Amino acid sequence: MKLITVYIAGLFIIGCGKTPNNESNCKADLVITKTITPANTTITTGINSTVDAYGSNLCYSYSHNEIAVASGNIYQIRIKGNIPCNAAICAQALYPVQTHINIQPVQAGTYYLQFFNYDALVKTDTVVVQ
Repeated sequence: MKLITVYIAGLFIIGCGKTPNNESNCKADLVITKTITPANTTITTGINSTVDAYGSNLCYSYSHNEIAVASGNIYQIRIKGNIPCNAAICAQALYPVQTHINIQPVQAGTYYLQFFNYDALVKTDTVVVQ
């Protein structure tokens, strides 16, 4: 009886660290629905923006903010997530995310934050830095 208990406990311990079907995650864009960016700021405060986004089902998870300098004072922003690479059965509900972006400008001027859903520009926030 002790041998069976030890065997079952060993199987439990070995199986705990594995994901089902050894699924790996792929990167995906989350859909941006709302941004809140102050129109004016200072160099010391920086540009701070709050972004609401979602994944289309509960297999999504938040990964990171992708911020690229397009040219000069123009920033292109995407919200990235993870989703299983292999087909998975996912609960059909939106996966909501609220994230914060901080850009530290090096000089005063007008900055443009372009928010993208995939390759489509959905919104541009204009910020005057003094």
